[in-house]
Amino acid sequence: MTNETIKVVIAGARGRMGIEAVKLADETGHFELVAALDHTHEGKKKISDVIHTTSNAPIYTDIDVCLSETAPDVLIDLTTPEIGKVHTKKKALEHGVRPVVGTTGFSEDDLKELQQLTEEKKA
Repeated sequence: MTNETIKVVIAGARGRMGIEAVKLADETGHFELVAALDHTHEGKKKISDVIHTTSNAPIYTDIDVCLSETAPDVLIDLTTPEIGKVHTKKKALEHGVRPVVGTTGFSEDDLKELQQLTEEKKA
């Protein structure tokens, strides 16, 4: 294991688990929160404008713009199964970002498909 900082984007940062993930990123020296994805806030705000945190990470509403501009190592998805599938399947893996999915409600077929895609992309 290296001492490199892992750049993280959190989707669903205003939810219960998202707030905890933001706190963890704030408190852990190995992580840097580079952005949050939030469907209700335009990218001009900072996450600290929306939840209690010391992070100044910007908020994005467009995942492609977010991943292109911030070049994260990891996308932590704490949204819904429908959004999580798009974030993971069609976006994170396309951008070479490793997805960490904390979303519940995926079907067995969804999980198999996601596993196959991550193996193909070596994510």
